[in-house]
Amino acid sequence: LLIDTRASSQFAQGHVAGSINLPVSSFASWAGWFTKEEEPVTLITSPAYLAELTRILHKIGVDDIAGYFDTDEVAEAGLNQQTYKTIAPSEAVEKIQNGQVTLIDVRSDVEWADGRLPSAQHHFLGQLHKTAEQVMNGNPIVVQCKSGARSAIGASILQAQGAKEVLNLQG
Repeated sequence: LLIDTRASSQFAQGHVAGSINLPVSSFASWAGWFTKEEEPVTLITSPAYLAELTRILHKIGVDDIAGYFDTDEVAEAGLNQQTYKTIAPSEAVEKIQNGQVTLIDVRSDVEWADGRLPSAQHHFLGQLHKTAEQVMNGNPIVVQCKSGARSAIGASILQAQGAKEVLNLQG
């Protein structure tokens, strides 16, 4: 498991193929959902965050930390070659209404029950890595949440699992 801890906006502009994005600000909330006891974790992060991220992983029972790569060195080596786009609701509405994209809502069950966008499929972010294959049908995928933060993580998960065109719905 390769986890890039940069801000989602930086990750979207270029990242290592196969990596998922768990920004430092969200790391403690989401790392436990995606790590597996039998799978080593490698981080792409700033050295300034390494001790804290390692502490968080150990705290949730992840002891197999294979190592880390410095974000600046990864960028300088030209390894950040994969990208995904963000899309504003005004740009996405027609594509969603015309069925040109698959719309995935990664919010919690409670948020989903309170209301949702028409035609959205519900795949809670914490389980998306397990249900990603159900989502990938060859169409572009628009991932949405309440603010764009969880959907950015969801976009990275889908892309890491092979989705060809993923868009993060902002706002």
